[in-house]
Amino acid sequence: MSHLWACQLQINTDLGSDAQFFNPFGPYILHSEIDEESRKISLDFILQLDKDIKDGTIKSEGNIIAGVDGLDYEKNSISNGTMRRIPSDFNSSIIGNIINYFTIDYFKQLEILNPFCDDSGTLFKQKEYTDCKTNESCIIDAWYVMMEEGDFHIIHNHTYSSLIINDKKIDLSATAIVSGAIYLDIPEDIKTPQGDLNFILNSHDVPLHNSHWFITPKSGDVYVWPGWLKHFVYPFKSKEKRIMVSFNSIWKKIDPKDGTVEY
Repeated sequence: MSHLWACQLQINTDLGSDAQFFNPFGPYILHSEIDEESRKISLDFILQLDKDIKDGTIKSEGNIIAGVDGLDYEKNSISNGTMRRIPSDFNSSIIGNIINYFTIDYFKQLEILNPFCDDSGTLFKQKEYTDCKTNESCIIDAWYVMMEEGDFHIIHNHTYSSLIINDKKIDLSATAIVSGAIYLDIPEDIKTPQGDLNFILNSHDVPLHNSHWFITPKSGDVYVWPGWLKHFVYPFKSKEKRIMVSFNSIWKKIDPKDGTVEY
């Protein structure tokens, strides 16, 4: 038979004064916010892009599983709203600039947070992934989502096995892909957990460990996370549209000696 220690103990406040708290195992999720001017410009950009695509002014690169397909396949379950790819030449737009900025910021923060980064800036455990001191990224793709009442996303992640860059097939099986969300217009009448973004870590529920984490996004929020991390979005009730941009991007590895680029 085991016995509990006395619960009322005299604590020496000098003990543990140099304690450190580590979280070396879980994935990192970056949260930031864009300023109001950038949010409005980005929202106007997406609204105009959506109008131009519907008017036929800009050629659409495809509606991603919507309407009947959304119901049949239940891949993304955007049955009322719209989810379309942003044309690949958008990279120089404000949306492209925001994505590149936060992709770079994610890896810069990883260099600060990850204890396995040596003096040269290279991650010991992820040398095949990224050099911490490079400062360029490559957007794989991006799409805008206009969710309407009843729309939701089922559990999914964003992974790629390969990518065509400049007519060259690039193996991405060992590449650090990050995914992200830029929330441009979130109805204020949505009540949590409706419309919440939920992350699921592939592990069992055990004491002192979280395998599920949810956020209630607001207009202007930006989140970036590892592309393999599973997530989903609850359905919501609102007469207003929930407008955001999702993206996938990778970090460029640049050889400091000859300037060659690897992905």
